[in-house]
Amino acid sequence: RVAAGAAAVAAAVEGGCVGDKDAAGPSPKDGGGVVPDDPPYIWVWEQLKSIRQDLTVQHIRSKLTVAVYEYHARHCLFNGDWGEFNQCQSVIHTLHEEPGICTQEARFEFAAYSILYAVATDQSVWEVSRRLRDLSSDARDHPVVRHAMKVREATSTGDYAQLFRLRERAPHCSRFLIDAFADRARMDALRVACKAYAPEVPVRHLGL
Repeated sequence: RVAAGAAAVAAAVEGGCVGDKDAAGPSPKDGGGVVPDDPPYIWVWEQLKSIRQDLTVQHIRSKLTVAVYEYHARHCLFNGDWGEFNQCQSVIHTLHEEPGICTQEARFEFAAYSILYAVATDQSVWEVSRRLRDLSSDARDHPVVRHAMKVREATSTGDYAQLFRLRERAPHCSRFLIDAFADRARMDALRVACKAYAPEVPVRHLGL
């Protein structure tokens, strides 16, 4: 089983794929996926952490390095491991600045995650603005980044109905990050609704 699990991790890192946490929800398949039918999360985490350490010790910064970090970051999102995700994305940011070892699509995908992570962890307006300011014009025009910017705008303006509409059509693994602050947004929306409409309004009419 260990050998099979290791093979599954290697295959997933190399080819991307698989896994659907919720049949009705998003699948990380097109963004890297997770190990199918698999070993427990902590086992996969240990294998990926070990691979990352080997790459660091050997000073290997290649397409393989990028693939491992991107895969691990998506796997963390899928499992709600925000601390480890943040460690991965910090390295990914520097790797994406190096020429020839990552795709433009991946740069845009992780730029979007960076914005959503800032919103999810309730970072300061200055920090979120800095992240937006650092984006290139090409990144700002990309659908995945535009989606993240709309989520940030909906959150900052208190447009909760729009936020949950965006959640339903979140690309790649973005929905997992939105879910990290969805309950907080629901409570804020309910407080606003109770003040504005009085308690006679059924919750089902609020679109949350």
